[in-house]
Amino acid sequence: ENAKAYFENQDSLFDKANQIHTGDRTENLIVMASRSHFDSETAAMLELNKDKIGELINAGSSLKGCYIAEGKADVHYRFGNFTKEWDTAAMQAVCEEAGAVFLRGDGAPMLYNRTDVKNQLGYIILNKIENKFKLQ
Repeated sequence: ENAKAYFENQDSLFDKANQIHTGDRTENLIVMASRSHFDSETAAMLELNKDKIGELINAGSSLKGCYIAEGKADVHYRFGNFTKEWDTAAMQAVCEEAGAVFLRGDGAPMLYNRTDVKNQLGYIILNKIENKFKLQ
């Protein structure tokens, strides 16, 4: 009985009103940072862009993209080649479906099925492209 009711109401799950979407913030940005991979490059980037940042949230890797996709955060930069294709592929799909921008660390599109599976240049997730940070 409960299963029947569940499946009868599934159409509403796919309504636009029920879809997650990124936030519209362009000031006082909520920035996601890594608990275990906070490095000098990240610290320098945060200092350089401190006038745009309202809050810094530390969270595990799997949550960063979800927070941005859901509108609870706005920016995440990951430097270095610590992640691989399979670490970012699903996160990119979720983020982009919610309206976020997901790029390689150099600002180019993230590509997959590469010979080298490491994300050598890191990656960037933004709620809006205009929130891209200065790096130097």
